Amino acid sequence: MVSEIGNMFETTNVPVFTWEGWLFDDMELTASSANGETSANASQVVIQSPSHDIAAGHTGTVTVSGGASKFSYGQVLASGDNIATVAGNSGQSAVFAYDTNDTLDGGLSAPARRVAMFPSYSTPTEITADGWDIFEAGVDWAANAAPPPPGAGNQVSFHLTPMVQDWLTGDLANNGVEIAPT
Repeated sequence: MVSEIGNMFETTNVPVFTWEGWLFDDMELTASSANGETSANASQVVIQSPSHDIAAGHTGTVTVSGGASKFSYGQVLASGDNIATVAGNSGQSAVFAYDTNDTLDGGLSAPARRVAMFPSYSTPTEITADGWDIFEAGVDWAANAAPPPPGAGNQVSFHLTPMVQDWLTGDLANNGVEIAPT
């Protein structure tokens, strides 16, 4: 999947929300190889920027996964917002974002908002209500929509390209998560 997407959305003039850690450097969200997936399972993040909309009102250590799973992470650039790190590893940003015109790696200006999020392949079936709060706030922030109140529910609606939709539907369905195309 990563090789099929690569830097396809790097200069896209629409918001981009991704949880594929291996794409973070391809999209210039991190320096080369300053991204990936945790080697050990995790279940918590530590909020670094509680006033950011994506923090969804959370502070301190937040359990975002009900079961231990690997998290996507990156080393956020100085121009980005480090919203949360993997608990126990402050060098691994689990939730980070760039606003329009923030400088990305290589000097590219972000053509629209960019959000990188913690879930990895096995995480969606385990996300807690607090994890969904942060996930939804990230989608809303990327789309420049008003954030929902914390705990408002776990309904996320967004458009996926057919290739990504096929991949998600198959991958998540194999893990017990139902995806309804919009």
